[in-house]
Amino acid sequence: MLEITSQAQLKESLLSDDEDSLENPKRLLGDGSAPRCFGLNRAVVICCLAASFNTVIGGFSVGGFSGIVYIISKDMSFTVFQTSATVAVLNFAAFFGCFVAGSFCDSHGRIKAFYLSASLFFIGSVITLCSSSFFQIFLGRTVSGLGLGVAYTVLPMYLAEISPGQHRGGIGILKEFAVCF
Repeated sequence: MLEITSQAQLKESLLSDDEDSLENPKRLLGDGSAPRCFGLNRAVVICCLAASFNTVIGGFSVGGFSGIVYIISKDMSFTVFQTSATVAVLNFAAFFGCFVAGSFCDSHGRIKAFYLSASLFFIGSVITLCSSSFFQIFLGRTVSGLGLGVAYTVLPMYLAEISPGQHRGGIGILKEFAVCF
C-alpha cells in the first residue's frame, strides 16, 4: 500500500497515470472507475448528503422551536418581548456565525469548520434543553445560532469544492433542500 508522507508525494500520486492502482487518489475523484450513484462518484454523493445533514438539523431547530415556543413561554411566564427574542436570537446569532466561519475556514479548513459548527450546535442544544430560565434558553439559542451560521456558510463552499464541475449546480441546491426537509 502506498504511504504518502509529504506534499510532494501527494502531488505525484495525484498526477500519476496509474489508473488501476487502488491507492491512486484520482480514482476517488470521479475518473469513471469508482462506484457510481446517480451518475456521480458514490463517495461524492455520500459526502454531499452527510454534509447537507448539518442544515437538516438547522431547519429542524428553526421549525421545531416555533411549534413549542408558546408552550415554553406560557410555562415559564415569558413576556411577549422575551418570547420574540428567544425565537429571533437564533437567526441573529447565525449572522455573526457567518463571519466566524470565513476566517476559521481559511485558517483550519472546511472539515474542522464542520466540527466547530456541530460542536456549537450541540452545546447550544444541551444548554437549551437543560434551561430553566429565559437567560439560559436565550444563551442556548445564541450558541446554536452561531453554529448554524458556521454551517450555512461552510456547506456551500464544501459542496462546490468536492462536486464535479458539470454537477456543481445540482449538488449546490442540496443545502436548500436540506433546510426544507
